[in-house]
Amino acid sequence: MEKTPISEKLFELMEREMDDMGAFILRKQCHLLGIVPEKVKGQNLPQLAERLTMALSSFLTQEKTRQINKEILALTDVADVIAKETSS
Repeated sequence: MEKTPISEKLFELMEREMDDMGAFILRKQCHLLGIVPEKVKGQNLPQLAERLTMALSSFLTQEKTRQINKEILALTDVADVIAKETSS
């Protein structure tokens, strides 16, 4: 299944921070929210970031968890840029 640009970035981020465990956590949190992991969109990010932050807090330091949360929320900008480019 083809991933959206945001899901690509999310998987890269989670794998960078937690290797294979990150992808597992991302998939699990997506399914709990009723989101297909490969089809994450900008509107999914706030709720998904909150869920991932809670899940990651048991593995990582607070500072690291906050940084990942900020990076996830920043992906919303990617969605906006893509939407603007495709509508032009």
